[in-house]
Amino acid sequence: MAPKTPRDILDELGTKDSESRKALNGKGRDDAHKALSDMGIDIPKGKVPDPVKLPDPDKVKALYTDAQSASILGDPEATKYLILACVVGAIPFVAADQHGSG
Repeated sequence: MAPKTPRDILDELGTKDSESRKALNGKGRDDAHKALSDMGIDIPKGKVPDPVKLPDPDKVKALYTDAQSASILGDPEATKYLILACVVGAIPFVAADQHGSG
């Protein structure tokens, strides 16, 4: 089986009982950080919420549809940021300095 692409993962986050959603939703920081790492998504552990509370699947599906319409899903790195937005609810780590503040 081929590894999941960021597009596949984002799509799964919009599906109630999907593997990717189960790996993140309601999980503590350590487990969620490991799951993200296994998905090829790098984020400082301290920026992962504890616990992770993903948006409702319908909201993630709407994000997926909007991203698809805007042709964002063709860029795996941009799609990873959408996944992180679902996980952290915003993107505070983008402005963080080297010491993790921001």
